[in-house]
Amino acid sequence: MGVINVNVALGNANKASILLPIKQEVITDCNHRANISIITFINEFDSEEEKPLLLHYFFSKRREDGKNISLYIGSVKVDRCPPDDKGAVNNVISVLNSKNVPFIEKGKYRLEVYIDNDVEKGKDFGFKEMKNKAQENHENGELITFNIFNVIFNDDIQA
Repeated sequence: MGVINVNVALGNANKASILLPIKQEVITDCNHRANISIITFINEFDSEEEKPLLLHYFFSKRREDGKNISLYIGSVKVDRCPPDDKGAVNNVISVLNSKNVPFIEKGKYRLEVYIDNDVEKGKDFGFKEMKNKAQENHENGELITFNIFNVIFNDDIQA
């Protein structure tokens, strides 16, 4: 059995660049929406697993009243191919661009990534099926990594 390491960062989806500037804050437009890139770095060591991974992305925030709010951002299917040599490392970088992501409150958010290892090789999902699978993982699955960032509303800057 191998070891998997997943790290995630936010970038700016407005920039047409391979190397996106990594950021810890999101500044929305006047409608409290933002274009965001989610960059995922996956390193897998000593794995002979061939089944793909599904990574499900959510933004979540704890409100002042103690309730959590979550927004499904999207999912990425990562195909795996076992290395030829024992002890080898598989490295994958994935970028998920999301346009017009709505934020209903400013403040601290978490980008949460849930992993789904139970996917048949060659299986593709439609959006609705993928969203249902993501919601199931969000409620009962394994949170593999997260990143904390701050949301600033554009109208607060201009005031």
